Amino acid sequence: MAELLAAQGKPVDLSGYYHLDWEKTTNAMRPSPTLNAIVELVPLWRRRKLIEKPEQAFAGG
Repeated sequence: MAELLAAQGKPVDLSGYYHLDWEKTTNAMRPSPTLNAIVELVPLWRRRKLIEKPEQAFAGG
């Protein structure tokens, strides 16, 4: 939890308003290695759920 809280509230230069630098934006929006690992598991979880229980793959639970 401390890792997530430490990433809050710091100004970040994204090198533009309409045309952002993709790498800087990604680093700013995903500063937590722990959260990144969880986020990257979501597609794998959905794919597995789709194979095992297709009727529930896109349900909320």
